[in-house]
Amino acid sequence: GQQWFLRAARRYGLEQLLACVYSPPTWLTRNGHAHADKGLDGCNLKPGAESDFARFLGDVLQHFAAEGLPLAYLSPVNEPAWDWEGGQEGCSYDNADLARLVRALHAELRRRGLKTEIDIPESGDWPALLDDAEFRAWAHPKDPNAGYRGGLNRLGRGKYREYLKDFLGDPELRGVVGNKLSAHSYWTDKNQYQLQDLRTRVRANADRVSPGARLWQSEYCVMEHGRDLGMDTALRVARVIHYDLVAAQVSAWHWWLAISPADYKDGLIYTDYKRTGEQNILPSKTLWVLGQYSRLIRPGFRRVELTPSEDGELLASAYAGPDAKLVVVLTNAGTDARSVRLTVDRRLGALTPYLTSADEDLARQPDVAPGAPVAVPARAVMTLVTQG
Repeated sequence: GQQWFLRAARRYGLEQLLACVYSPPTWLTRNGHAHADKGLDGCNLKPGAESDFARFLGDVLQHFAAEGLPLAYLSPVNEPAWDWEGGQEGCSYDNADLARLVRALHAELRRRGLKTEIDIPESGDWPALLDDAEFRAWAHPKDPNAGYRGGLNRLGRGKYREYLKDFLGDPELRGVVGNKLSAHSYWTDKNQYQLQDLRTRVRANADRVSPGARLWQSEYCVMEHGRDLGMDTALRVARVIHYDLVAAQVSAWHWWLAISPADYKDGLIYTDYKRTGEQNILPSKTLWVLGQYSRLIRPGFRRVELTPSEDGELLASAYAGPDAKLVVVLTNAGTDARSVRLTVDRRLGALTPYLTSADEDLARQPDVAPGAPVAVPARAVMTLVTQG
């Protein structure tokens, strides 16, 4: 099933494919499982098995390359600071464990001549990327002894934090991972302190440790029970996307997951087949809000300055394409429509709006003349597209 979707994605024109691994294969784990046992101390990968794991991953990458499906990225671990006890697939790695693995994997990729880029650490949250002093300045400015206690850091065995410092601050490892780190936006989406202040600090920390560093947001959904196909969750997600792109300045943004049978806020499309046996397809407004970005801001675009980027309940960001196209995304979470006038420093053609609201799904609206006001409906996301 996964390979069917992989091939379908390629047929629809997807150029960049990523493989992700949650656990080493069970013959390479200490307990013979793809998850940790209660009380397992340390990484579940067998000691010294990094090269064996790397060869296994190299075989997988080489197989798909031969099938005409080269994988541009490989994520060898997922949320390495969590303990992964109780049956859910996963494996913890402290920073030393992870460094050994990525070195072995890099050597294996080079030996095979594979161009695949290594994506780490898939941190379970943004704060774990920060230097300890930066975390204290953000979370505990009045307590010089406070520290990040997320995940296995609370146990005091091994180090599962300061990813920017330990991986991008090390010249060798920086080269191995292509001067890029990834993190997940879970648990940091409640208020401006989390959404804006934290991400701004992560970006500044990255720039100081390694100028030009890239950041990815590589997994997010709303961690709440209760399926929501409407605009409430869609607008909440739009805020996270906005601040990840504008404050953290990520160059990739990934949603978890595409299709869900659950009563949970984790799907772009829902189905009831597990509950009723019905093979139905229920698209959510979150799907279309994500499309307001992903359909219209394409690889090769760069974010450009837009002022003001925040105005109460109106969020705005702008992106320029290699063909001189300009794209502006406007999120109006308020209960009143807002009038927006776009002023730019060069000549532009007419604006074409696309709208997702309670009544519209990424729907094209009538063109707007250059310099004319644009009405952004209440509780809606509108994307303006123009040719230079």
